[in-house]
Amino acid sequence: MEGRLKLYKSVYSRPRLVSFLRCFDFAAVAICALAYVTVLGFSLYYDIVRGEWFLLQYIMITGVPFAAVSLFRHLIDLPRPYEVLDMVSIGADMSGRKTGHSFPSRHVFSAFAVGASACFLHLPLGIFLLILGTGVALGRVLRGIHFVRDVVAGALIGAITSSVGMIIVTFC
Repeated sequence: MEGRLKLYKSVYSRPRLVSFLRCFDFAAVAICALAYVTVLGFSLYYDIVRGEWFLLQYIMITGVPFAAVSLFRHLIDLPRPYEVLDMVSIGADMSGRKTGHSFPSRHVFSAFAVGASACFLHLPLGIFLLILGTGVALGRVLRGIHFVRDVVAGALIGAITSSVGMIIVTFC
């Protein structure tokens, strides 16, 4: 616990770093969401032009696991680092912060689900999104929003479920 508080103290003692992490997190999540909407748009185009059902499949590949992760984290309701540790004493802004529902991280899950599925469609875009997802995971840990276990679980679940879904759609 002392090591974690020391880490958070070193982060929150640098207001510019905290501002950068917040901005990066917001921008990275927005880029992943935009990429997801773009893939949905192209899926709709292929459905109309080629008479395929890829849009529905893609929504199922990413949407069903997202709903399952949301339900799972609601049921186990693990606390967040700022709830467990005395982060107010190190200068962390606690106003308006959500309580519980820490495991797994849905932001990281979503970034890795979109990134992994994008790898099947356009490898450079997928790799870029996975790198962004890694940045989101790192930022959420450094800001005390999630524990390392939360972001690792979110990344693994997102990448694995999307990859398996894309393999099934591609090869079956």
